[in-house]
Amino acid sequence: MPPDRAGPVPGTAWFIYYRVAPSRSAELMAAARGLVAEACAAFPGLQGQLMQRPLPDAATGELTLMEIYHLPPALSALDEAALREWLSRRAQERLGHALAGSRHLEVFVPCA
Repeated sequence: MPPDRAGPVPGTAWFIYYRVAPSRSAELMAAARGLVAEACAAFPGLQGQLMQRPLPDAATGELTLMEIYHLPPALSALDEAALREWLSRRAQERLGHALAGSRHLEVFVPCA
């Protein structure tokens, strides 16, 4: 579920991006949507969505997908570590066989 666009979303946001071969894009998008939904169900208060770059890579034709997760503000460091481990494990199970490279995690926090 995407965050409310009327104002800022409190807390940390994770942006996880990776490339997908064009021949496997439909399969990977379905698997990634399932992963985001499963994560939000497993971790109460987590908000997630799947996005893609509007155009494929000019050289390779690969698509870039991005999972975005808005962590609940009260999530403890222990729970954050558990979420990171869970996402890594489940992504490998669901997506690992068909990625064109590795997944990259970027962490952002609200501006002070």
